[in-house]
Amino acid sequence: MSSRVAWGWLMAISLCFIWLSPSKAGVLRVAKDGTGDFTVLQLAADVAAPGDTILVASGRYAESSIYPYDGPGFVGETYLGIGVSNLTIIGEDRDQVIIGPEELVISGFDPKGIAMQYQVATDLTLMNLTIENVREGTRLHENATVENCVIRNCDFGVFAFGDSVRVLNSEIRDCLSGGILTFGLDSALVSGCTLTDNGSIHIDFEFTTNAKVVACDLSGAARAGIQAAQFSSVDIQSCSIVDAEVWGVRVSFDSTASINSVTAMAGRGGLSLTASCHVAGANNIVEGSSYAMRFGNMATSAIHRSEIRGQVILDSYASLTTVDLTRNYWGTTDPDSVAALITDINDDPTNLGIVEFEPLLSSPVPTRKQSMGDIKRLFGLDRN
Repeated sequence: MSSRVAWGWLMAISLCFIWLSPSKAGVLRVAKDGTGDFTVLQLAADVAAPGDTILVASGRYAESSIYPYDGPGFVGETYLGIGVSNLTIIGEDRDQVIIGPEELVISGFDPKGIAMQYQVATDLTLMNLTIENVREGTRLHENATVENCVIRNCDFGVFAFGDSVRVLNSEIRDCLSGGILTFGLDSALVSGCTLTDNGSIHIDFEFTTNAKVVACDLSGAARAGIQAAQFSSVDIQSCSIVDAEVWGVRVSFDSTASINSVTAMAGRGGLSLTASCHVAGANNIVEGSSYAMRFGNMATSAIHRSEIRGQVILDSYASLTTVDLTRNYWGTTDPDSVAALITDINDDPTNLGIVEFEPLLSSPVPTRKQSMGDIKRLFGLDRN
C-alpha cells in the first residue's frame, strides 16, 4: 500500500473517531443540519480558543461577514475569518464540505474565502475542504498549512505572506489570475499538488526565500508554470510542467532556482531567466516552441544531465559570462548541430556571453520522480 493511500485511510479512521466521540473541550462541530454545535462556520471560529479543532460536516457554507482580515482599518467580505492562533479546521469530506457562494462575484479585493487576521492569527491548519467562487481562496500568513483541499474558480487560489506556509496534496484549478501567490515569505512548501488551467502563473514566488515545489503536476493555460521573482529562491523537484502558454519555469529580477527531475514544456520557452539570475540542476527535460532556454544579461546556469529540446538564446551580454550547459543531451552528438541551436558570442561578437556545451551526452537521462513517501521524509512530513 502506498504512503498516500495509507495516510488517506488513517485520516478517515481518525476523523470517524473524532466526529463520533462525545463532545469535549477543544473540539467544535459545525453542521448545516443542526446536529453540531453550530450551523455557521464563522460563529464557531469566533468562539474558538488556541489549540481547538473545528470539525465541519458536509454542506455548502455560504454565509459571509465583514471581517478585519488586515486589521481594524482593512475590512472586507469574508466567508471565514480566523482571529485565533493554533487552530485546526477539518472537513468531513473534501468534496462535500464547500466554503463560498454558488457563483463567483468579485468586488474590488473581495470576497475572501478563508482569511487569517493579520498580526493576530498564526498557526492555522486547513484540511479536507473545498473553497470556491471568491477572490482569494485563502489568505494566509505566519505558519499556515493547507492539506488535501480543493480551491477552484477563484481569482487567486492561495495568497500567502509573512512566514512558513505549506500547501500539501491539494488541487488548485480554474483560478483567473493564478494558483498560488506568495509575497515576502521566509519559507514556503508546495508538495504533492495538482494545478490546472489557472490564469497568469500557477505558482508565483515574489520576494520569497527558501521556497520548495516538489512532486507537483502543473498543466493548462497559465502564462507560466512556476516563477521566482524579486530576489526569490526556489528549489523545484520532481515536477511536471506542461502546456503553459509562455514559460515553464521563469526566474526573474535577481532570483535563483534549483531544478531537478523536472519536465518543463511551454508554448514559448521551457526555461527563461532575466538579468542577473541563476539556475542549476540536473535530470530535466526542457522544451519550448520558440526556445528551450533563454538567458537575460548576466544570467548564469549550471544545468547538467538533462535533455535540451530546442534553441538556447543568450540576450546581449555586457561582459564576458559563461553559461554552463555541459554534459547534456541535445538530440544529437554532432557538436556543429548543437552549436547551430545556440545564440551567443559566436553569433554576435558584441554579445559577450558564451554557452559551454561540450562534452555532450550521447543519450537522454531519464527523469526520476520521487514517491510521496520520499517527499514527506525529505521535508519532515511523514506522520508514520
